[in-house]
Formats: sequence, structure tokens, C-alpha cells
Amino acid sequence: MKHVALAVGAVLLLAACSHDVRMDVPLGTAVAPGVAPWLQVAKGPEQVEVKGLKRKLVLTPAPALSDALQSSLRRALAQDYFTDLTVGCDSLDAGMKVDQDDAPGKVAMSLSLHCTINARGYVSRHDYATRPTGDVAADTDDSAYAHALPGLLDAAAADIAGHLRADIGASKGNPNPGA
Repeated sequence: MKHVALAVGAVLLLAACSHDVRMDVPLGTAVAPGVAPWLQVAKGPEQVEVKGLKRKLVLTPAPALSDALQSSLRRALAQDYFTDLTVGCDSLDAGMKVDQDDAPGKVAMSLSLHCTINARGYVSRHDYATRPTGDVAADTDDSAYAHALPGLLDAAAADIAGHLRADIGASKGNPNPGA
């Protein structure tokens, strides 16, 4: 019985010492239905960890980060569509980092994914990565990082959309137009 009480006490002590903070981040305004259904982003991570803090902070975007990224890319690339074009993206990875020593007032988001472009049967594959930064007050509370996420995601989507646009444009003149 003493061992059970000791084990329960140890678990409670560890739970009390945990600095694991989880926050929901609303991204509802970033998602617009029905635009450019030819572009798909597969489900990715459900949470975004903010590294470099003295405590562990995990942000949970709602709707999912992949849905918000897909919607942003669809809006940005809607005018680039041509007949028999599909774009499928997967391997989404995202994280945020604060450098407390060199730039405590900045937060960076790293976002990467792999996309396959099928343009009238001509298939090309590309890896995309971006790292936008934003301002947050040094020694701020956790909500500042949650508020920074939508802006960082917009900047990341715009950067990736620019690269995707160029690759889609290059696919228009593919050597296999009748396939």
C-alpha cells in the first residue's frame, strides 16, 4: 500500500511541475470553401510546437493547419488553373521557434511540404520550404504566439504559392501536351 501511495504521490508531483501549455488558435477566417478544388493538401500535424521558450507551448489551430494552408493556396492560385491540372501536396511539417538570445522579440515559422503537379499527364514533384518571421513582445504571454500564427501562415502560404505558380507555369509548356 505504501508503494501505491508513493507512486501516486510521485505522479501528482510530476504533473504539478509540468510546464506544458496548450492553446487553441482560431484560423476560421483563413478557410474559404469551394475555391480551386484541383489543389489538395493532405492532412498534416494537428499541433504546432513553439520551441525556444522556457516552457513547452503547443498551439492547436482550428480548423486544421492543412485546411487553412490549402484554402490560402487555392485562393492564391485560382487564376493559374488550366484544363487537366491537379496539384496534390503532402508531407506537411510546421513549427515555430523563438531565439531568446539573439532575437527575443521575433518568432519564426518553418513550414515545408511536398507537392506533385500533374499538368495534362506531365508529372513533376517539388519540395517547398519557407521560414517567415513575425514580431512578438519579448517575455510575452503565450497568447502572443497564438496571435502570430495566422499571420505567419499567410506569409508562408504566399511564399509557397509563388513557387508553386512558377512550377505550374513551367508545366504548361510540358513536352507531353496530348497525354
